[in-house]
Amino acid sequence: MAQIWYTNSSCEVFSGFYDTIYGSQLEYYCESSEIPEGFQFDYKEGGWEAYEQSVAEKHAEVLSKELQNSENPIKMKVILFGAIDSPREYNFRNDKLTLKVEVNLNKLKRYCFKENAQDFDDYLNKHWSSYDGFISYIPHTLRGFKNQYTEGNDRGVLQDVMIEYYLLKMIDFSYVEEEVYEYLSEFLGGNIGLRRESDGKLFDYEWDNEAEKYKPTQEIE
Repeated sequence: MAQIWYTNSSCEVFSGFYDTIYGSQLEYYCESSEIPEGFQFDYKEGGWEAYEQSVAEKHAEVLSKELQNSENPIKMKVILFGAIDSPREYNFRNDKLTLKVEVNLNKLKRYCFKENAQDFDDYLNKHWSSYDGFISYIPHTLRGFKNQYTEGNDRGVLQDVMIEYYLLKMIDFSYVEEEVYEYLSEFLGGNIGLRRESDGKLFDYEWDNEAEKYKPTQEIE
């Protein structure tokens, strides 16, 4: 069994935080009618980073669980969350996850190159063909992919493609996202405060049952 660091390419595996359900949770909070007049929710110092980390770790945890609960004929495992890979600018891609995967490479090759050869060929053609504005460095045919893999050129990148193909076949990622969504309020709540618009000061908050609104408590900054 090999242990490989895998980074997703497909937003289906991990959507990232820019303009997604994971990244827009604070906007949802700020649209609430339960915020006191003159205040808005905002991140504490380091709060955004802590929220990102919690969401990414939970996504990896649920992904791993769903993989083990799937048919998973080659018994691949996600054994460790590594990091969030964020671009400097979001013009061309969103955030990615880096995960350590345990896999039998011979079984993975057989799954992609023999048992599902036509489907994998179709997958390569659909997702890894060059087009205007995108130059693919991944062969878009099974023959070209196998030749490049055999020659040992960029084998780590090609293994990422094979792992991703397998994950997409085994896991319903819409369910993964739905399950993680249930935790977003928990992850966000401890990393934000109420910011007073008049002077920019940030406060912790609690729920006021009488007013049926959030209310600021202790000043944070």
